[in-house]
Amino acid sequence: DVNVALFDANMVWVRRPVYWELRQKLRIRVVVDATLTLSDLNPVFDGSPHPVTVTTDPTGLSVSVTYNGSNEPPLHAGDYDTDVTVTEPGYTGHVLDVLTIDPKPAHLTLRNLDQRADGNPRVVGVDSDVLGLPLSVLYNGVPTPPTEPGLYAVSARSADPDYSGATSDWLTV
Repeated sequence: DVNVALFDANMVWVRRPVYWELRQKLRIRVVVDATLTLSDLNPVFDGSPHPVTVTTDPTGLSVSVTYNGSNEPPLHAGDYDTDVTVTEPGYTGHVLDVLTIDPKPAHLTLRNLDQRADGNPRVVGVDSDVLGLPLSVLYNGVPTPPTEPGLYAVSARSADPDYSGATSDWLTV
């Protein structure tokens, strides 16, 4: 074991007329502080796990990493408390940080912004560069499409926390 040292200790007691000698070997465990550096703490969501990269000094030490208490690297956008501890015998080290997986940008476009009133709800179309992306669409701040003639503020945004994207325009009925 690299971090165990053996020392000889000689203790001598002299008592007249008898001479005693005690010889003893001591085993002392030396624990070395390690430095931990974390990187890759701010990736963008891509559907794959995002483990942090841990660099140790001295290099190559074994570590344990948890994300919000789980050993599995996270997949989804969000903030994850990251706890790293050195597990290499003879070394100690610990660091806490936050892994933030940012949502992937999604491009949204509104269409059908000029429509005729016919008593039916006038729904705008929304195109996205992310296939099947769930969306939230509001007309003057509410989800119910208008049926009456008028000018309506329309906003659309991603309803999936793994994607960010929003757009707004005016619907004329």
